[in-house]
Amino acid sequence: MTVEVPATPGWIPPFDVPRLLDVVLQLVPFLGDMSVDAPERSSAVRALRFRLPDGTEATLPEIAEVVAERHVHTLVGRGSVDEARRFLGVLEAHDPLLSVVQRWKRVLERPAAGPKPDATGRDPRPDMDWLRHNGHRYAGRWVALKNGVLLDSDVAARALAQRLSAGGSAEGIVVMKVPD
Repeated sequence: MTVEVPATPGWIPPFDVPRLLDVVLQLVPFLGDMSVDAPERSSAVRALRFRLPDGTEATLPEIAEVVAERHVHTLVGRGSVDEARRFLGVLEAHDPLLSVVQRWKRVLERPAAGPKPDATGRDPRPDMDWLRHNGHRYAGRWVALKNGVLLDSDVAARALAQRLSAGGSAEGIVVMKVPD
């Protein structure tokens, strides 16, 4: 069944996101409530097709998806990621299977990043402290540090590396050029 939507001055085109947002927020809970109270009625409402003034046809869920998708995209585009997450939370509370919810929920997931131990497994702070207190005396030179202790230095990285290699294990040694 197709319902003709008349082109009246009050008609809101389906891509006019700011004005349709209120409609979507009212529509999604309504469709969700109907599926709980009367599944057969909900299916009928979901299957209704609306012929829009521009000649296209869409169901209520399709209109809701388009509007919600564009709204989330707009929010993210202007840097309002937290607001987009809240909006998706409202939609998800009523219909967690909406494709816009599934797609954007993954995209806007908070990063699971956090501090990790140093790759060497040791604390780099003693070496940083050494550089802060002594680096000025070695400006422009390559230094080899281990746990805040200067092992060797040179103007040439290759010469320093050769001496360190000849000395045995280089495990835990930090080699860097001290800025001028």
